[in-house]
Amino acid sequence: HPQSLVHGALCFKDNSYIAQFNKPDMRCSIGYAMAYPERLEAVIPALSLKDMAQLEFLEPDEVRFPALRLAREALASGPSHLVALNALNEIAVHAFLGKKLLFSGIPRLIERGLDLHASVPILSIEDVFTVDSQSRALGQSLLP
Repeated sequence: HPQSLVHGALCFKDNSYIAQFNKPDMRCSIGYAMAYPERLEAVIPALSLKDMAQLEFLEPDEVRFPALRLAREALASGPSHLVALNALNEIAVHAFLGKKLLFSGIPRLIERGLDLHASVPILSIEDVFTVDSQSRALGQSLLP
C-alpha cells in the first residue's frame, strides 16, 4: 500500500485481522527480529491515529513485483517448492550482494530454479535439508 505503514497482517479463520503498523523504517523490524521475543526501546517516532486515517490497499502488481507471483505459485505447488524458493532466493540475493547478479536477475534466477524443481514430499526435517541443499546447488549452477 502506498503509505508503507502496514508491515504485516494475519487473517484468522474467522476473517478477523491483526496487523503490524509502524513508520516506514526498517530499524523497528530489524530490532524486533534481533531482540525477539523481547522488544527494544523505540528508535522511530510513534504513529498517530491520524497517520492511519487514510490507508489505501491496492491489488499487488505482480509484473512490477515478480517475486510475489513466484511466492504465490510456490505456495500453491506445495511445501518442497517453498523450501526451494527460499534456497534459490538466498543464492540469488547473495550473488546480487557480491555483484555477480543484477537486482532484476534475482526473480529470474528463482523462477528458472522453480521451473526445474520437481515437487517431492516433505515428511521430515531431513527432507527440508535435502531440498534446501539441492536447490542451493541448482541456484549456483544457474548463476551467470
